[in-house]
Amino acid sequence: MNSAFGKLTQKPLPAPILQGAFSRLQPSLDPVSSALNTAAHHAKDVGFIPSADLSGFVDLSALDEARRGGGAPASK
Repeated sequence: MNSAFGKLTQKPLPAPILQGAFSRLQPSLDPVSSALNTAAHHAKDVGFIPSADLSGFVDLSALDEARRGGGAPASK
């Protein structure tokens, strides 16, 4: 993670910063749309992205199918 961040920003983060940040993460299989929308609006507000429109950004069809008890998709 830090290697990729360092390549993008030319300044990797110190290990204690990363350890602190990652210690507070709670991985989830379910994207929280409100959090994605908030992040998109923040990114737009600071000029990082041109639009906060996330239409089509997340495809939940496989997750929805798994929740309904569907099996793995058939291989082609």
